[in-house]
Amino acid sequence: MEGFWREGMVNQPILIHAVDQGRMAAASVLGEKVSHSGNISMNLFHFFGHLGLSIGLVSPEEGNRFNIHPTHLLSKKKYLKFVFDGDVLIGVMAIDSVLDPGVLLQMIRRRVSLDGDKKEFLKNPLETGRKLMCLNWR
Repeated sequence: MEGFWREGMVNQPILIHAVDQGRMAAASVLGEKVSHSGNISMNLFHFFGHLGLSIGLVSPEEGNRFNIHPTHLLSKKKYLKFVFDGDVLIGVMAIDSVLDPGVLLQMIRRRVSLDGDKKEFLKNPLETGRKLMCLNWR
């Protein structure tokens, strides 16, 4: 499967990509022209009573190009990390944080610019992400 972030093939054997591939195969068999922009890594997992989430580039190699905003709330056993390329979200990693993974995936896939909403997004990602979705994805 082609990668979203770079040229070439990337092996990402997870359920969400298998579903994507199945949809593309079915459309192709039916004679529809299909294109694919590449996979974005996404995993949701439960471990020892906690919920983990990882979407997109969460550990980028190029240090100065990306802005990384980590938040540790040890008292609440929460972790949240957003990775930006300028004002565009490119990755999120979280443990026990209330987020909308589908909205975050679409923000990354569509390369949504946060412009003046970046501070608000960092303060309240769930509501700000949903607001952006409502305003831009009709």
